[in-house]
Parts: sequence; structure tokens; C-alpha cells
Amino acid sequence: MAQKNSPHFLIYFQAAYPHFCPKMLEVNPNLKVTELTFCAYLYLGFSTKEIAKYTFKAIKTVENNRYNIRKRLGLSPEEDLSVWLRHKGTL
Repeated sequence: MAQKNSPHFLIYFQAAYPHFCPKMLEVNPNLKVTELTFCAYLYLGFSTKEIAKYTFKAIKTVENNRYNIRKRLGLSPEEDLSVWLRHKGTL
């Protein structure tokens, strides 16, 4: 589903990981659906290159999305976003 950039991806992701989106919204209640979807890709372990391929975006765009989400979540430059998401999503 993620590999096909399905509009239903986040719905199925939330069904499989019901704790993830509420926890993300606790950190920043203003996260957009597109940002939650992007975080879901990272949580599942997709690389920047894979996300770019599956969402039909340039790698630079995905890198910018990653940077913007890091800012919105208040992460320091030392913190790895993917690791942080996996940790936060499993608490």
C-alpha cells in the first residue's frame, strides 16, 4: 500500500499502529495529515530514496520534509528522526 502511494495508507497504518498518530499529535497537535503520513513511512523504516520513489517526489523535497518535521517536533540536530519516531511510536 505504501509503495503504491495509496490515499488509504494512513488509514491502514493507523489500524495497525493505533497508538502512533495520537502520540505524534501529543508532541505537536498541529501536524498535518501529510506530515503524519511521512512520519509513518519513516516509522516503517523507509529510506529517503524509497519515500521519494513511492510518493513521486524529488529526493531533495523528501529531505526538506524531513527537516521541517524535525523542526515541528522540536528535535535537536543530534537526534535521528527515524530512531526518535520508532521510540516515540512504541511508548
